[in-house]
Amino acid sequence: MADANPLVDALLAALPCRCVRCTPRLASAWEAASVCVGTARGRRQAGRFLANSGGVDVAKAAHLLTDSLLWRHALGDVADPGLHAAVLSASTEGVHSRRDRAGRPVVLVRLGFSDPSKLATEHYNGETGEEGWLRYHVWCNERALDVAEQRVVIMDLANLSKWHLAPGALASLQRMVGLDRRHYPGTVKAYLVLNPPSAVRALFLSAWPAVTSWMDETTLAGVKLLGAVDDAATREELLKHLSEDDLPRHLGGRCAHAVRVHPALRSGFAAVDDEAVAEVPPGQYAVATCAIAAADGAEADGAADGAEDGAAAGGATASTREELFVRCLLYSGYACAGDVSAEWRLADGGVATALETTAVDNTALGAPEAATLALVPPPAGAAAPALLRVHLHNSDGYRWRYFFFERPGSGAAEWQVEVLPA
Repeated sequence: MADANPLVDALLAALPCRCVRCTPRLASAWEAASVCVGTARGRRQAGRFLANSGGVDVAKAAHLLTDSLLWRHALGDVADPGLHAAVLSASTEGVHSRRDRAGRPVVLVRLGFSDPSKLATEHYNGETGEEGWLRYHVWCNERALDVAEQRVVIMDLANLSKWHLAPGALASLQRMVGLDRRHYPGTVKAYLVLNPPSAVRALFLSAWPAVTSWMDETTLAGVKLLGAVDDAATREELLKHLSEDDLPRHLGGRCAHAVRVHPALRSGFAAVDDEAVAEVPPGQYAVATCAIAAADGAEADGAADGAEDGAAAGGATASTREELFVRCLLYSGYACAGDVSAEWRLADGGVATALETTAVDNTALGAPEAATLALVPPPAGAAAPALLRVHLHNSDGYRWRYFFFERPGSGAAEWQVEVLPA
């Protein structure tokens, strides 16, 4: 252990490295960059760098650790909420609000629900999408280190396409793996990769050897390439790490408070997260009704989780906002338009408007992503529990409409959907 290793003492005494590469950077930054060196966390970090240098090469470890501390100081603050919001509108990654069976943090990555086209473009505060994503990834790493020295990573490949495996996207992934290898050695206990879609399975498997070649030996030892989430072997492996209650719903568990897909990234002819589905024939409409408890607007059970991990980490946070995510597709899977309205049922039998009739035209969004509609919160006279009724209108005379809709905090099974003639 680092706490009792005399070589760690030798490494700490050898800091900072004064080689020709490190020395020019020390004068202006070392004092600030090395503030954690004397702490317990800094000692554990030194132990990881020593292990990554063969366990005995103090000079090499001192050089690598000095360079990493200076790099992290230059990177600056990575806890910017604006950065997180921008990154999560283009990718889906975060620290799970629950821990594995050994108390380690769990990082969830949903690679297929990301937009590789935004990696090379300016996305936030002058940074490219890739730069912002890597900074957010550093934040996730360090939030995990706040909990334990090692983390479990679960990468879900659902919705993966050939664009996620294009050279530019793979180059960004290589930089992320390289960042972990260089600056966070020995921090991954297990790396589970699952759900490769059959449509791109051959392409993924052809790229996989290159991906594993970028990893260090410690990380590679924990990598397991699994099958679909509903395969018995995959489920068995997941349940070795997380209980049924802590396993996210999208991985076959019961936990709703996990990293969720941003409305701008939702696509495909399958429900995402807690989306309910209404199939509406030509010229008809659907009425979807959901009972909402008073504290449910913020996924009440996730309030404690969210306080710990925050919205950017995928946990639920307390909020009085009422929102509805809606996307409308044709049977072919192409985006289309539909009208949506909503109302609250009052205790006296009356109604109050939650949403005026709104045209949801996913074709205007440029992709079959979900529109985010702001709902008027339930009034004081609403029934208890409050009843939300959503009307989904298909004015098309000859084509079916498929409405995928979600109110954050309500599971898909909580909606009662009835199709009625216009």
